[in-house]
Amino acid sequence: MGRKHELEKSTLKHLNQIRSGSFKMKQTRTRVMMQIIDDLASTKQQLPRSIAEIQPSQIRILVKFWRTKGFIDKTIINRLGILRSVNKILMLNMDIPNNHSLNVKNMTDEKCSPSTLIDAESLLEKVYHPITRNILGFQIHFGLTQFEAIYIDPTFISHHNNALMVHKVTAHNNKERRIPILSECQEKIIAERLALCPKMLSEIVRPEVIQGMIRSELLFLNVKTPPDFRSLYAKKRFAELQDDENQAVKTLMREMGITKSKRIYELLAPQ
Repeated sequence: MGRKHELEKSTLKHLNQIRSGSFKMKQTRTRVMMQIIDDLASTKQQLPRSIAEIQPSQIRILVKFWRTKGFIDKTIINRLGILRSVNKILMLNMDIPNNHSLNVKNMTDEKCSPSTLIDAESLLEKVYHPITRNILGFQIHFGLTQFEAIYIDPTFISHHNNALMVHKVTAHNNKERRIPILSECQEKIIAERLALCPKMLSEIVRPEVIQGMIRSELLFLNVKTPPDFRSLYAKKRFAELQDDENQAVKTLMREMGITKSKRIYELLAPQ
């Protein structure tokens, strides 16, 4: 009992050094870390004097313990995500096994099917008209709505953050947001739009005409029910983010201008 109290005391001292995160996040971080210590003690292992001394073998036993308690993979991933974030922020150099080696399924294993992304890329290559192809490209690779993809001004780029700016007059929720430019494919899509039109497409083609072009091309390709192109961005981006699922969902909400996490999970679900 003395060793557990000592570990809790030193952990709280570590956590108090962390300034980042909201008050609610700090509360969650502390609660989860105390739960981890309590569960470690329940496994009857020799407790370390500091969280920095937790060994990979102890984490493996801890995951097995959580499974006996009926924890689902999502809960286990969330707890490990908190542990990893504390390790990273405080630079504790803990050796934490990855989810795959712990036989814990990340959400992306089930919901981000590679075939779905490949099909989307294949569809993009088959689209004939450059305007249609470019709009779908903005939806797939930037997570824009069709309205935003038509009205986006590709010259509005934050070079400091290397991000595409979606101004509130264009945004579907009337709130400005930034979408990070992380791939050559995204840069190519922006360059193609600039080549088509130096400003907004709506200045050279009426939006209703563009929408008709998109419908016609998809019907010509025998795509009667097109996929939710924004979901393709959500799945791909989710797969790129770290193991902390809650943080990944928050990042997607911010980048896609979505206010409810439920909508993100809908986009991540298999179609």
